[in-house]
Amino acid sequence: MAALTQNAFTWGFVCGRVCVLERELLAQDFFHALLAHQRPEDLLRHLQETSLRDDVTAAGSWEDWSAIIDRHFYEQVASLRKNCPDARVPDLFLLQGDYQNLKRALTKQNVFPFAHAVLTPEMLAAAANGDSLALPKPYSETARAASQLLDDGRNRAELDLLLDGAYLQHVLASANAVKVPLIAEYFEAYVLVRAVVMLWRSFLAGSSMSAPAARILPLDGPNQIVRDLAAAAEPKNWGGIVKGRLGAIVSEYAGAEDADAPQRFELAANEYLGELARQGAGQVFGPERVFAYICELAAQAYNLKVVVCGRLSKIDADVLKRRLRKSHA
Repeated sequence: MAALTQNAFTWGFVCGRVCVLERELLAQDFFHALLAHQRPEDLLRHLQETSLRDDVTAAGSWEDWSAIIDRHFYEQVASLRKNCPDARVPDLFLLQGDYQNLKRALTKQNVFPFAHAVLTPEMLAAAANGDSLALPKPYSETARAASQLLDDGRNRAELDLLLDGAYLQHVLASANAVKVPLIAEYFEAYVLVRAVVMLWRSFLAGSSMSAPAARILPLDGPNQIVRDLAAAAEPKNWGGIVKGRLGAIVSEYAGAEDADAPQRFELAANEYLGELARQGAGQVFGPERVFAYICELAAQAYNLKVVVCGRLSKIDADVLKRRLRKSHA
């Protein structure tokens, strides 16, 4: 277990807020009850018991509930961010939105709907007009590489690989810069999970695993692990490359040859990540307490999207239940 920050009293106020807000986290039984509804109006009425109640009143079953839930998550994180002595902790959960918005800018779209950590709409609009110098590093370097790739006529799948790799490099470097051992350990495991899934899906698509590895590297830490994964002829040879508990999960699922194996691995790995993050929940004052709470918020947002969007799309409840992450509210 990573050592926890000691005597971090400057985090006292925001940790006090977290202590109160934790009472609104949704338990696993809530999601199962939500899945049981057959009619959209009953499902949405049930959501009025949550912090989404105002959105339910304003919206209807025809709304984009994925975007509504994402926006609500962003608003919760942004509210906590105002009270954090180090805004880099909540920003770790918003960096992906920066890269999603950046992709839209690079493909000449002028609407940037994703929650952001650093990239403002003005910066993104400038990037959409070809001015990558308007972006701070490392976004500007990524934008220049992406623009060159698009100018060379490469396909959008290669753009996705480049941006996914840049995001993983950025989030891990940012987590290490915070200098909180638990957060660094969590994001190294998180990046490895994402890397495994990217390599695996490339293999299942009949492509080389070296292409996604080249986009992911270099990482601020587990470089050799990713190189060894990519060098293996196929995922069934991955046993022992990743160490510890996460390595055991990789070994358990990598031998499967069906197309759903990466998804099952990701679900199991996310449960491990949740257990790792919850080590911070016992911290009275400190960044770990806020970090652990935001991890729970992120899992809750994911589950809400699975249930609400899935049921509104008439996907079978049993199928959706298997996709749920465990709630420890």
